[in-house]
Amino acid sequence: MSLLIIGSLVAVMAVAAPKRSDDSPYQGEYIAGANDFKLLERGMRQARKVEEMLFPSLLDRVDVVLYDTKYLYVYSRDAGHALPKWRRRAGYQVYRLEHGRRPSEREMARCSGGTDVVDREIRKQLSEEYFACAPWGTFGAIQKKRRSVYQFEQGYLATIIHEFAHQFEFWQPQRTVEMAEIRRILSGMKLKLKADPESAAGEGFASWCELEASKKLYAEHFRRMLSEAAGDKPDDLYAHGAGLKAAVALFKARRSKRS
Repeated sequence: MSLLIIGSLVAVMAVAAPKRSDDSPYQGEYIAGANDFKLLERGMRQARKVEEMLFPSLLDRVDVVLYDTKYLYVYSRDAGHALPKWRRRAGYQVYRLEHGRRPSEREMARCSGGTDVVDREIRKQLSEEYFACAPWGTFGAIQKKRRSVYQFEQGYLATIIHEFAHQFEFWQPQRTVEMAEIRRILSGMKLKLKADPESAAGEGFASWCELEASKKLYAEHFRRMLSEAAGDKPDDLYAHGAGLKAAVALFKARRSKRS
């Protein structure tokens, strides 16, 4: 594994967040339903429309895990994982197993490359490249309480693009031009980061992919991202805000060169 990969992984995983109110256990039970599966699968299909533009030859290597308060549903192109097979969906083998823990409210409102809902022993059975998503039913409801741009369906679909982009960057042997440009832009921005600069850079690249994809696929979410980047609200511990500002700067620079 290259030093670039190790550095990116450590930077993202090493951010120690203080106890937050949404780290408390999610209240109630939620079992994924038909709409949750359909929306996740739609997001994965839509990602194929921008795969070659943003993260070439990536998608078939990535396992995608949907989780609710009881089960993990592992979508994989690999039918040989040592996990309980459930059914075929959307061209994937889907495995289902109980995860045996109570997710936090925060976990029920996010997609992420690292979550304790998928424990270490289960991760050993997955592709190295994987991410996990809460179901839309809880994700959207909690994001709505937060008044987030991700409270809308397009936000959930765009988040799937964002997570594919993280996997692409984590496992790249060399930085792409866009990854280098994001770091250059961040280095020139006067930011008070709560996170490691590499976390900001990772969020910047993933947000740039999300922007480019949303311009093509999710126009309303694209406009919301631009509005969010223009604001001045406090950043989080993973530097999503700083990353988004750098992503918008790169996006606009690219567009101005084309015009």
